[in-house]
Amino acid sequence: MGLCKCPKKIVTQMFCYEHRVNVCEYCLTEDHARCIVQNYLSWLNDSDYDDTCSLCKMKLSDPNFSCVRLLCLHVFHVECLDKWAHNLPSNTAPAGYKCTVCEAMIFPRPNQIGPMVDALKASLGSAEWARVGLSRMQAANNQSAKNVYASLGVAKDEEEVRNERSSYRTVAGRRSSESEQRTLDKTSSTSLLLDDEERKYRRRSRIPDLVRTLKSKLLPRKPQFKGSFHCHRKLLIFLLFVIGFFVILVLTDRLHGLKLPADDVFRDPNVRVGKND
Repeated sequence: MGLCKCPKKIVTQMFCYEHRVNVCEYCLTEDHARCIVQNYLSWLNDSDYDDTCSLCKMKLSDPNFSCVRLLCLHVFHVECLDKWAHNLPSNTAPAGYKCTVCEAMIFPRPNQIGPMVDALKASLGSAEWARVGLSRMQAANNQSAKNVYASLGVAKDEEEVRNERSSYRTVAGRRSSESEQRTLDKTSSTSLLLDDEERKYRRRSRIPDLVRTLKSKLLPRKPQFKGSFHCHRKLLIFLLFVIGFFVILVLTDRLHGLKLPADDVFRDPNVRVGKND
């Protein structure tokens, strides 16, 4: 892969074996029409080439013969290729015309464009078999396009029918749900009106009022401790403090009575002390 030498500077993989340069389609049709051109990787693997027509074994550079390059990059004499094609059956399909070297199809597809395609069509345009093959290729392409458009139209119609059905079902379901909701709303509103009318003319019972009156008169009210709660708490803390103080005093006296010093003999009741004469 490299840049061609023409002013366009196109990146290409085609390589001219004779001039040893990269060539693009424009270079190929203008300056290398009779040269042996193949892929650059093929040239790296094997740089040998044969510059003769594979049908007549004569030099491609002979000015007495005009040359044609197929899309597979192989070059033939136009007269040799025309003679070879006339030897094929008259009912040969366009796909049956293949390169004698690599068996690639000779005719370009209708959607193929470029300088090489234009040069090939111009070279084959004078041959009757080529015109028939190109017209058949175009007719087959048109028929396939029609089939595609027809299938797209059928698919579009089916999609529209499905959309219409789904929209009809959606509208019908919405209408049915709306009618059901209206029926339910009407029923509920009617029942509420009937209930209100019944409650309006129904005699109210006096028992709940009597019960509330008895509760308010007979049951004692709960004392209010919120205001005096802090005073009671202070008094309780003071009493606990006084009781604790007296408990500490009692314990201190008991502990003091238990501790007698060892050298205090006169305080021991079991020791008697006599007078000296």
